[in-house]
Amino acid sequence: MVSQPSSASTKTPAPETDARLIALWEAGLRAAYAKASLSDELLVQRIANALADGRHFYRATDPARTEAGNASPDWRERLAGDEGRYLVSILYPELPHTQLDAMNMAKESWPHPAGDGRVSDASYPELVAHGEAKAARTIASVLGLWAGATTEGELASEIGDEGLSLVDAEGVPESPKVSAPLALPAAMDEELAYRIGRAR
Repeated sequence: MVSQPSSASTKTPAPETDARLIALWEAGLRAAYAKASLSDELLVQRIANALADGRHFYRATDPARTEAGNASPDWRERLAGDEGRYLVSILYPELPHTQLDAMNMAKESWPHPAGDGRVSDASYPELVAHGEAKAARTIASVLGLWAGATTEGELASEIGDEGLSLVDAEGVPESPKVSAPLALPAAMDEELAYRIGRAR
């Protein structure tokens, strides 16, 4: 749900300015996950840890502090060391990496992870548009049910038996069998070399 307490963060109280946000977050989680959160005596601390982790991440990766050619001395030293490859993976990239077609705008064919022979050439914007259209139809069906214009059966049919799990062509949950990963390692190496080169 949220981050686990760590030995370092459990001893550091959340800033006063976080108190109301923590209370709101806690109320939402306890309402949404009443049974699971009932026995969680560390929920407030977990929330405080998540906020502290997020604050640290955004401060540490602030482009004003990490940009190539203007990075702070500690960042330049760390990027050139053994952890450089890891660190560059959490920074905002500065190179365009045009060879990395992350949204499949070139409409290349890709296999369904279930490995059952299904293929697609859909781009990310097309997949998003499909999801938005599906959500709009479902919301319309819910509103129709409230208004008496849609039956429960029609709503159930519109929603279908779907989830976030990977399923085969028949809708049975399946483990991933195939993948066509992006060339992220090469892009990360290129980004790292660029940043180290600009730091010299």
